[in-house]
Amino acid sequence: MNKLIVITKDHREVETDKLSGLDIEWLGKDSFVKIYEPFTINKCFFQVGENGHIKIQENSNMFEMYIRMAAINSKVEIGNNFITSTAKFILARGGTNNSIIIGNNCLFSYNISILTSDGHSVFDVNTKKVLNNSGGNILVSDHCWLGNDVCLTKRAKLPRDTICAAKSLINKEFSEENTMLGGIPAKIIKKFVSWDIKHPNEYMMEV
Repeated sequence: MNKLIVITKDHREVETDKLSGLDIEWLGKDSFVKIYEPFTINKCFFQVGENGHIKIQENSNMFEMYIRMAAINSKVEIGNNFITSTAKFILARGGTNNSIIIGNNCLFSYNISILTSDGHSVFDVNTKKVLNNSGGNILVSDHCWLGNDVCLTKRAKLPRDTICAAKSLINKEFSEENTMLGGIPAKIIKKFVSWDIKHPNEYMMEV
């Protein structure tokens, strides 16, 4: 049985058939989507594969977020105070036990793409050996800001307090906190930085 569950402010689990602002297509069985109040959700679409789990913590603001979980036994977990517009989370078919984990207080700008596998085969023309047959989990730690058109591919990992410049391609694990990443593929372009959701003028008045 598949379940859509809302966790209320007083910690009750309320099972429901539908939720305003969210469409769900169940691609298998024994799956659940669990969303914690309060939240804002608008024009979002989730496709959830067999034994797939999606958990979104409180105070999340989601607009046109698309999750395609065709991989079985996979999960997407999103921490509290999450903000996004037009983000895509792809756990492609053929994979298993894939995960995308997003920490607390993360800000995703427009057109973010997160992909746990390539989705299609690349092979050697002589031996026909597949060269990209493995996927990988993706981790975005607490308080990360992803700029417009950032793409994270399989096995990407971002430590706490990472800023990703617009159009960056994150295709590996980074470990140093308080950095800005940029480029294709991304590299560290600035160290000892952090960010605040306030506009710079507002932030400077409070410092």
